[in-house]
Amino acid sequence: RGINNHYNQAEIDLRTDLIRQISYASDADIVYQIASKDCLEAGYGAVYVTREYENDDTFQQCIRIKPIEDFQSAFWDPTAQLPDKSDGDFCGFYKVMSKETFKRFYPDIEAPEDVTNNYYLRWNTRDTILIAYLWKKEYYTKKIVLLSDGTEMDADEAKEVLEKQAEILANNPDAELLGFEPVEIVNERESKAYNIKHIKFVQNHILDEADWPGKYLPVVFFEGDSVVIDGERIPLPFIQDAID
Repeated sequence: RGINNHYNQAEIDLRTDLIRQISYASDADIVYQIASKDCLEAGYGAVYVTREYENDDTFQQCIRIKPIEDFQSAFWDPTAQLPDKSDGDFCGFYKVMSKETFKRFYPDIEAPEDVTNNYYLRWNTRDTILIAYLWKKEYYTKKIVLLSDGTEMDADEAKEVLEKQAEILANNPDAELLGFEPVEIVNERESKAYNIKHIKFVQNHILDEADWPGKYLPVVFFEGDSVVIDGERIPLPFIQDAID
């Protein structure tokens, strides 16, 4: 990154090529078509970003874009304001798993009870178990600093930079004469930051919990047509007028 954290052209090209490769490997055109179809029929759709192993014999993971076939099983923070819901504090979706598969993966966990009549929240049916996938932001306070060369960074990162700088100056007394320009902290402030936690659970048990390696919520809301009623935005199918 250059000054003020702007990307140079080489970094932009690298990210563009990476996004193109991920989209190709994910059949993203099909994924987007499914979400667009849901927008036409119901006013909104959904996709999600995940990571998975490239094959069963490697530790190498890759990013993939996936469809949410049953878009009504997806959920977002109702206070989110951006069209893609990325400013919310949580998101997720529900997915069914066969009872045989659930027992194979989680042999020590008792199957949840079915305690609701809601079709989308039936944790236990005759053949399936409902699994919830949740991503939520966990906030904390951090200190950021401004260096004399205009660079902005976390205070911990700045400490490392200054320590390396001190080492260079100690080992090379003539470094400044040779063009080395030392930096110093000229301003600092407290800032809010967050990590994202990924939790997979059933009604009565957390199956897995891990840090999500990213700063964006991975379930993306596809907004179609909508109308605001009593302050709440209500999705509308694009074909609603034709139906009427």
